[in-house]
Amino acid sequence: MELREDLQQRREQALAQGWRGEIEGIDLTLRLLEEKIRQTTKTRANAAMNLGMPSVPTTGR
Repeated sequence: MELREDLQQRREQALAQGWRGEIEGIDLTLRLLEEKIRQTTKTRANAAMNLGMPSVPTTGR
């Protein structure tokens, strides 16, 4: 995923520069991103269902 890779590169740069606050922010963003990916994957797996053809009510003829 492009966003994850970008954040990891930014984290490496922050680490090299000694920007502790930036590292903490990036770590938080990475954790939230991973959680959102898990939620999306779970939702997508649960959303797949066969709706089939609608039934037509029968009259008592």
